[in-house]
Amino acid sequence: MATLKRERIDVFSIKLVRRQDLPHGTELLLIKRDGTPKRRDTKVNRRSITKVSCPLLPDGASVNDLLEVVSKLLMTDLEQRGWKLRLVGPDSRKVNGGKSLGALRQMPPKPTQDELEQKEFDRELEAEIQDEMEDHLRAASRFVDDPARLVGRATLSAMVSQFGRDAARDAAEHVLRTRMR
Repeated sequence: MATLKRERIDVFSIKLVRRQDLPHGTELLLIKRDGTPKRRDTKVNRRSITKVSCPLLPDGASVNDLLEVVSKLLMTDLEQRGWKLRLVGPDSRKVNGGKSLGALRQMPPKPTQDELEQKEFDRELEAEIQDEMEDHLRAASRFVDDPARLVGRATLSAMVSQFGRDAARDAAEHVLRTRMR
């Protein structure tokens, strides 16, 4: 007989998402009768997640197929308590039951906390470097008659020699795409 485990629904959800190779941020929620989600620290009784009890479903399987497998894993009687299972995608929207797991697996993952912190750090560092570079460009512009042409060329030339042609091109395209809207 399979061993039963009692754990929080959010922990179970993380294990299930990993087992089914779904993108980070996909969540399994318990929904109350009134349509509101149960607390994420609600404990449920469940069977162990193994290759037999929870096989990796193919891309052609639907979300409803996955929820059926999940309901068989849970030993807590959801119907008796008036609860339903709902799958929420990495974009924090309810996933339609007819959607294929292949389409769900193709969704971009939700950024992790480390990725968000790194992005914020990069943004702050880029702003600091930009301020310093603008000071250098103003200082260099004082000595020439046509600073937009000469200082611009010199700046790009220095970027190419320092970081390479492709990196300089990528940086210029990024700046034009993000700041010139």
